[in-house]
Amino acid sequence: MRARLSYRRALCLAAFGMMIGTGDALANPLQVTYRFDPIEGWPASPGGFPPGGSGLLPDDFHTTIDGVTFHNYTNNSMFFDSQYLMVAPAAASGGVLNGNALWADPLKGKIDPFGPGLSDGPSPELYIEFDTDYPTRYVAFDFAWTHWDVSDASGPVSSKLPITVTNFDGDDVKIDAPLNQSFLGAFPGTMGRVVLNTQTIPGISDIHTLIIDLKEIASDTVPSNKQFAIDNFSFIMVEADDDGDNGDFDLDLTTSVTVIADAFGGPSPAFMSSSWISPSQSLNWSFTSFSLVNEGDVPADFLVTIEGPHSANPGGLLSGTIGPNETLESAFSAQLQLQGLASGIHQSVITITNLQNPDDDPWVITRTDRIYDPAIVTADQSTLGASASEIAENPLADVLLTLSNAPVAGHAGALRAGAQITNLIVSGGPVQIIGFEEDMLIEPGQSQDAQLVAQVAGLLAGPRTFTITAELENAIAGPLLTVADDLFLDPAVWTIVIDVPVVSSVFGSASSGSPLSGFSIAGTSTAAAIVGGTASTDLDISLGFTGNPDTGPKSAIVIGDVVNLTFSEPGDLYVLQLAYSLDNVLAAGLEELELRVLVFDTASEAWVEATLLNSDGGAGASFFEGSYAAYLSGTDGDPALSAFGVDTINHQIWAVLDTNSSFAVGIIPEPASLALMGIGGLLLMSRRRAAA
Repeated sequence: MRARLSYRRALCLAAFGMMIGTGDALANPLQVTYRFDPIEGWPASPGGFPPGGSGLLPDDFHTTIDGVTFHNYTNNSMFFDSQYLMVAPAAASGGVLNGNALWADPLKGKIDPFGPGLSDGPSPELYIEFDTDYPTRYVAFDFAWTHWDVSDASGPVSSKLPITVTNFDGDDVKIDAPLNQSFLGAFPGTMGRVVLNTQTIPGISDIHTLIIDLKEIASDTVPSNKQFAIDNFSFIMVEADDDGDNGDFDLDLTTSVTVIADAFGGPSPAFMSSSWISPSQSLNWSFTSFSLVNEGDVPADFLVTIEGPHSANPGGLLSGTIGPNETLESAFSAQLQLQGLASGIHQSVITITNLQNPDDDPWVITRTDRIYDPAIVTADQSTLGASASEIAENPLADVLLTLSNAPVAGHAGALRAGAQITNLIVSGGPVQIIGFEEDMLIEPGQSQDAQLVAQVAGLLAGPRTFTITAELENAIAGPLLTVADDLFLDPAVWTIVIDVPVVSSVFGSASSGSPLSGFSIAGTSTAAAIVGGTASTDLDISLGFTGNPDTGPKSAIVIGDVVNLTFSEPGDLYVLQLAYSLDNVLAAGLEELELRVLVFDTASEAWVEATLLNSDGGAGASFFEGSYAAYLSGTDGDPALSAFGVDTINHQIWAVLDTNSSFAVGIIPEPASLALMGIGGLLLMSRRRAAA
C-alpha cells in the first residue's frame, strides 16, 4: 500500500485498505468508502433549498485526495449534509441513507450564478471521474430519489437508474441499475444499492467515469420536491504489480452473506418456530439471535428488516458492514415479549439483504411464535348401567371415567394446548384401564372415556378402595413445547370403593387343555386363587377354607386361615396365590419377605414349605421378589416348578406346585423357636388343667 493513501479520519466510518495475496500476479486491492459524515472542504447548506451560493455550485467540481472527482452537472447547487427530503421516509422503511449525504435538486436548465432565472442547458447529470493511482475495478453506492409528493398525480419515480460507464480507452456501456426498494411518506420514491463490478460488465475492465442521468427528476423551478441523494460511496482500485504493470484482477467481488441461526450453529432455515404455554413462567421473551458471515473477499454492507410483531434487540445491528471472510457473532436478533400476548400465531418475516451484491438473494426467515392457552382438564366419573351378572364378574363394570379438555378461547386465532397422559397409576389392587393410554393426547374440546376391570380374584374380602391417577402435561401435536416447567398439569384422580364379597368355597371342573386359573375364594384374613396352570386331563377342583390340621405341637407360625385345595387328578403343574392381612403379619412380629406358601405334610403331621412336597422335592426352588405376573414376564411364558415369591405391594405370596393338600401363609421357625413354642404350649395346657 502506498504511503500517500493515508486517509483522513474524516473519510471514515469505513475508509480502509486491505491486502489479499494469491500469488505474485495478484496486485493489492485498495478499497475506499465515503460516508459524507462530513467531507472536509465541502460546505454544508445553511438549510432549505437555495438556488445557489452555497454547496458545490453548478459546473463546479471537487476532487478527493484519492483522485475521485465529483462534477456537479445537476444545473443546481449540490450539498453534503442531512437536509435532503428522503432521510425520514428512507430510514423508516429500512433505508440506508443516514447522516450526511451528497444530494441536489436537479434542474432542466442551468442556473445563471450571476442572475436570476433559467436558461436552456444540458440534461442534468452527476459526472464522477476516477483519476486514481491504479485502475478502479469496482464502485458501489446507496442511491435514493423522489420526484413527486402525495399531491402529484404523475406517478412514482422509476425503479431503474440510468448510468453510463466508460473505461480509460473510451469504451462505454449503458446500465439501468435496479433500485429495488421503495419508501413512502411525504415524498415517496425508490432506492437501492448500486453495484458496478467490472467482472460482470461486458467489455469493461476498468472504470474511468460514471455519468448518472438525472433528467427524470429535473424540475423547472426551485425549490422542488424532485431530488436525489448518494451515501456510502465505495470504490476499489488495484495496485500495480512488481513489473510496474497493472496486476491481474482475480479478486472475488461477488460478496455472499450467510445467516447463521445461533441456536442451530448452522445456516438459518427459512422457517423457525417456537411454541409456548401462556403465560410463560420461565421466560418473558422469545429471543432468536443470528450471526452473519461474509464469504466474499471484500466488505459487504447488509440491511435487516423485520415485518411483524417481533422487534429487534436494541443491542443488535440492523445495518452495517461485514469485513471480508468475517463473521459477526450474534449480529442481530428478533424478539417477542410473551407476557400479555393472547394465544395464537405471532409471525414476522425477517429479511437480510446484501446491499453490496444485488445478485445475492436475500435471506428471508419466517419467525413464528405459537402461544397456547394451557389445557383445562375436567375429570368425571359416571355409571354405565351394568347388569348384576356383569358386576358380579367385574365389580367395576358399572364405572366410566372421563377426561375432558376445554375448547379454545373465543378470540380469533386462539390456540389451546392438548392434555397428554404421561403416566397411569393404580393403587388398591390390580385394575385394568381400557381407554386411557400413556402418551394419549386429548385435544381442545375433546373427551376420552375409560372403563375399568377389577381383578378381585385373590383379594381379601371387605371394602376395597381403588385410586386411579392420570398424570398430565400440556402438549401439542407435532413440535415440542419450548418451556419445560410450563408443561405440567394437576393430575386427574378418581377414588372408587367396592366391597369384595366373602366366598368360603368353590367347586368346579376343568377339561383337558383348559386353564386351571379362575378358581378363587376370599375371606377377611386370607384369600386364595389359582393363577396359572393347564389341565392335562378332565378333572374336578375343590377349593375352600378349612381348620388348621396341625393339632400337635406347633410346627409353624400360620397367618390367617388354612385353605384346602383338591384335584381329582393330581399331578398337573399350577400356581397357587395366597393373600394375607398385613396387620396380622405385623402383629405376629414377622417380615413380609419371610412369608412362604406352606403345605401340611400328613406323613410328618407338620407344616413344611410347599415346594418340598413337589415331585422334584423342591430342587427347582428359586425366590422372586414381586408378583407372579412380574415373574412370568421375565420368562418364556412357562413357570419353573418350585419357583416361589412374595409380592409386598399387593400383600400376596405364590408358588408353582404340582401337589394338593391344605395350604397356609406362614413361616417355619428355627428349631430353637420351635422349642420355645413347645414350652409355651405345655405351660398353656398345664394352666388349663389347673383351672379345670
